[in-house]
Amino acid sequence: EILGLLRWYGIADALAMQGLPTPDDLQIACRSATCRISARFADPVEAEMTTQWLAMHVAADLPYGAVMPRALDDGSIQVDAWYSSTRIAL
Repeated sequence: EILGLLRWYGIADALAMQGLPTPDDLQIACRSATCRISARFADPVEAEMTTQWLAMHVAADLPYGAVMPRALDDGSIQVDAWYSSTRIAL
């Protein structure tokens, strides 16, 4: 269901519909079994809220994942997340 939301509305719109903060910058790349989501947030709390929601909802269709947050020099947070439907080295 969530992947359908992401496809039809786009991830930023899907997050906004859930009342969650949208990232300042967003990149999504999907292949046949894996998606990578890279997002930048001004606030670390917003980054955590959105990342947790994505992990819980994307996991229904893509149960394997890895999330790597990184603090940037300007105080923002870069979050790189990989989700996959197969158990592969992410």
